[in-house]
Amino acid sequence: MLLRIHAVLFGLGAMTSAAQWDLPAPLVLNGLEPQDRQVLGLANPIALDAAMSADAVRNQAVSYSTASGSVWQVSLQPGPAGYIPGMIITVVPDMPSEPGQQLDVNGLGSRDLVKADGTALDTAEVRAAVPTRLIYDGSRFLVLGTTYRPCPTGYQPGGRSFCIEDSTILAVNFFDAVNACTARNARLCSYNEWIQACTRLDGFLGSVLGSEWVDDAANSASDAKVVGYGGDGLNGTVVAIGCDRGTTTAPTNLRAYRCCRHR
Repeated sequence: MLLRIHAVLFGLGAMTSAAQWDLPAPLVLNGLEPQDRQVLGLANPIALDAAMSADAVRNQAVSYSTASGSVWQVSLQPGPAGYIPGMIITVVPDMPSEPGQQLDVNGLGSRDLVKADGTALDTAEVRAAVPTRLIYDGSRFLVLGTTYRPCPTGYQPGGRSFCIEDSTILAVNFFDAVNACTARNARLCSYNEWIQACTRLDGFLGSVLGSEWVDDAANSASDAKVVGYGGDGLNGTVVAIGCDRGTTTAPTNLRAYRCCRHR
């Protein structure tokens, strides 16, 4: 390792000089005081064999880069000699990810960029200007962090983390609605999910034909909660269709419902 050490030279008068030494043996720091057992003044490395300070490691000075292009071009300083399994880098893309996204680190060749579970990225699952950590598994880079799968046919994104069905399903009792969603690898939407989708998705309220079951507390020992049609708790007995409307009813009654699922 090449180590830069500031030495004091004594002659006619004291003066300081900087020199670069190639040490052929381990450097043992055995000063009596802690401040005498450290190497100071290490800059961020610019070569593969340069010494690296703890500060450079902590701040990832050698593994951070912007990313640009249809194949994200990443430029690390110093550049790695090759792709090594376990390599972790942080990128800040200047454009959202695309299906089949790849990246190329310092001209070493393009590699696929996938989710942590190995599935392909969907459009904009890695967002522009958001720092994203990646780890190389020996053949591709995996995104370390939360990504969201696209919604299946018949569903639309109700929020960042869940999909909700586009339309209601024919009326059944509450228990059958819960079981039907489970059988389809989904779940009956919660009250919060239903309200969030209703208030933020264009056209959602137009698909609401009456009250719908939601899987949430009903403040009743014998009823279940329905939303989309009913009172708003403010206007007495006035009932109507709306995102803020709802009531409770016996779970054996028949109501429409829709399923939700994680993204």
